[in-house]
Amino acid sequence: VFTVCEEVGLIGAQALDKKDFTSKRLINLDNSSALSTYVSCSGGLRFRFKKKLEMVKCNTSIYRLEVRGLYGGHSGGNIHLERGNSNKISSRVLYHLNKEVGINLVNIDGGSKENAIPREATAVFASDADFKKIKNIVARQGEKIKKELMYSDAGLTVEVYEDRAEKMCTKDISDSIITMFYMLPNGFKHRSMVIDDLTVASQNMGVIKTVDNEIICTYSLRGAIESYNDEGMEVLVNFCNIFGFEWESGSRYPAWEYTEISDMREILKTVYKDFYNRDIQIKATHGGLECGVFKKIIPDIDIVTLGADSYDVQTPNERMNLESFDNTYKLLVQYLENL
Repeated sequence: VFTVCEEVGLIGAQALDKKDFTSKRLINLDNSSALSTYVSCSGGLRFRFKKKLEMVKCNTSIYRLEVRGLYGGHSGGNIHLERGNSNKISSRVLYHLNKEVGINLVNIDGGSKENAIPREATAVFASDADFKKIKNIVARQGEKIKKELMYSDAGLTVEVYEDRAEKMCTKDISDSIITMFYMLPNGFKHRSMVIDDLTVASQNMGVIKTVDNEIICTYSLRGAIESYNDEGMEVLVNFCNIFGFEWESGSRYPAWEYTEISDMREILKTVYKDFYNRDIQIKATHGGLECGVFKKIIPDIDIVTLGADSYDVQTPNERMNLESFDNTYKLLVQYLENL
């Protein structure tokens, strides 16, 4: 089965119909390590909110804030590393600029995928303050943030430049956006009390964009338990109601819960040991897999995962080990012969 739109909410898999399937065994090939097989994954959803901008003529100085150099990563597999989020960083700097000298937003854009930790963000704003004072505030806040992220994002830069714009957002609308974005929750939330180093709940402020005088923000929420996503969404809904944002949720996909008994897994253990002369690692993941969707469609299905070694997933440096890919294919063939 080949599916589409996996990265934007497992949409292709969720469109499948149970009547089209008779098999009760699934080998999922969405694993990113040849050392392991997954036995469970988190569920998730996308939450999108927006606010119309009221624009007025700008008769003051314009500046452009740029956040660059973050490491980024997959919002499921890397969120526990607490890497910097460019959208949250830009919102934090804008908040302190607004607090100290007062600013009016022109536009703000950051991130490119909801399920990737955003690496870059740009915000354009207006202010009566002179450039030297603006630069000092940005530099001071940037140094604080760089110190906080010195071990995870050593390449972070936070810079401000003079810019141009004909219109700016009204003060009340601008204040509500800046304050809300500054306060919004983001990142790692909960870890498993049973499995070491397993994240079980997180939120990622993945994309902010300004389109046709409208600011739109999209979150990716993940949770091993449905209530984690329910409560996370409820918090975001309340923020939207308080600050006057329209919102919608969608692309919800189910978690894949651990099953203790699995004939497929036991056979894989044996075949893997014969092939590599080592034991396969049994892991749970905070990422979203289509396994949960198939388990919902076919409750008694038996599932294992396989895949080649991949690195820096959901970043521009994403790559796959080709030797590992060849070995994974050979292992898959051997595994099929033993089923």
